[in-house]
Amino acid sequence: MEENILRYPLPSGDPKKWNLIQEKLNEKITDFEQLTTTLVTLHGTCFGDAERWEGVRLPSLKIAIDEMTENLEDFNFFGNLLPKIATWALDLEELFKDAEHSFNALEAGKNCETSFTALQSRSLLANSFFCTLAPFSCLKTGENSKRHFGNIDWMRLYCCIPDIPEGYERLKCQLYYFYTVDKLEPSGTIRYIRRAMHPGDFPVWETSKAELSPVVFDENKKIEDSDGFMHADFANKDLMLHYIIPSMTQEEVLFSIRPDIFPILLIAERLEDDEVILIMGAKIYSSYTGYLSSFEWQPLRREDFLNRQPTGIFAVDAIPSMGDVQFTTKYVNRELRKIHLGFTAIDEFANDYRDLPYEFDRVSTGNWGCGAFGGNLYLKFLEQWIAASIGGKKMDYSTFKNPKLKKVLSELQTAVLDKELTAGKLYFLIQRYGEGFDPRKQSKLPESFLKFMSKHLEVQLRGIDN
Repeated sequence: MEENILRYPLPSGDPKKWNLIQEKLNEKITDFEQLTTTLVTLHGTCFGDAERWEGVRLPSLKIAIDEMTENLEDFNFFGNLLPKIATWALDLEELFKDAEHSFNALEAGKNCETSFTALQSRSLLANSFFCTLAPFSCLKTGENSKRHFGNIDWMRLYCCIPDIPEGYERLKCQLYYFYTVDKLEPSGTIRYIRRAMHPGDFPVWETSKAELSPVVFDENKKIEDSDGFMHADFANKDLMLHYIIPSMTQEEVLFSIRPDIFPILLIAERLEDDEVILIMGAKIYSSYTGYLSSFEWQPLRREDFLNRQPTGIFAVDAIPSMGDVQFTTKYVNRELRKIHLGFTAIDEFANDYRDLPYEFDRVSTGNWGCGAFGGNLYLKFLEQWIAASIGGKKMDYSTFKNPKLKKVLSELQTAVLDKELTAGKLYFLIQRYGEGFDPRKQSKLPESFLKFMSKHLEVQLRGIDN
């Protein structure tokens, strides 16, 4: 075993805990009341919080099971699928025996990697369903218990009230994953890769003579619909907030339709400013409509599942809620470093993936750092465009369900290209705008960013509210 590497300890390596898990999962569970008792018992044993769940009800889990039973003809949860999930959970002991019932964490500040076979991932997800994978904060690991790692505790969703549909819709995605891997045994490898770059190793943005690369805008396609190889995860610095909650942001949708990503929550320490995480080999198992409170699970067509190879994911966190300070050089440079590394970190592994049926040098992204993060739509697009161009990447840019934004971004792109700006000159324009902000006074900039760009590009750009 490698020295000085933090490893996540699996319950199969704890005889006392594992004996109880085996005992509970070898029992035949025939109804929802018995399932509730099993989940509460195992959660209390593995998380050390038995009193918290006394008398608890799990309405969202029941709704998810009932609606899946109603909508899928052969969905037999208690008679077929639940015993399979229990068996897959108990496979943990054999599947991780050679790894001494543990695996490497992705620690901050380190270039590191952890990988699982698809069968190992299925076993981890089955254990997470039964609430047997406690986070570092609940394990007796000394100072490591205080570090910023997450968990894959589903109990928050199980307990969610029916008035919050995000709870049971997320659970449908997970149940459909189990339904699918029962019919088609999973194969392949899932890789979690953490990469950092020293600030001095990044490009010098203002002197770049790189030509601005092509951007294809689409208001109808989702990010995951692109034929580009790497797809963006608009991440929190704590991936998915390090918790599974009844919410469906872009990152939470991404995890839900690709369940093999969930185990990373146990081992991915908080992202630092010069770090990204790559996730390779995680297949899409579900489709969906809507977003946030309108999200609804949809089954993925069998032919789509069988015919589509998994793309790569790059997790990049933007700085949240910045206001006009986001236009200052310090913050623009931070965002450029982050997204540039997100776009280009995969190049180190090019030989592993170039034979897949995707455009390796095309990335799929969208309104990164906007919405709840407060980023300016036009600035965030230009930051990504600069970073992609310097990194030799083309962009597919989703303005999903927003044709007005597609129009103004397309016009902005055309105006920049008509002026024959390089990546460095475009950066200089952004820098000039940000010079008008005084961080000591926290004053508002005198004109909007789009108005400033219109003036200097000598075009009339009519924006949307941001």
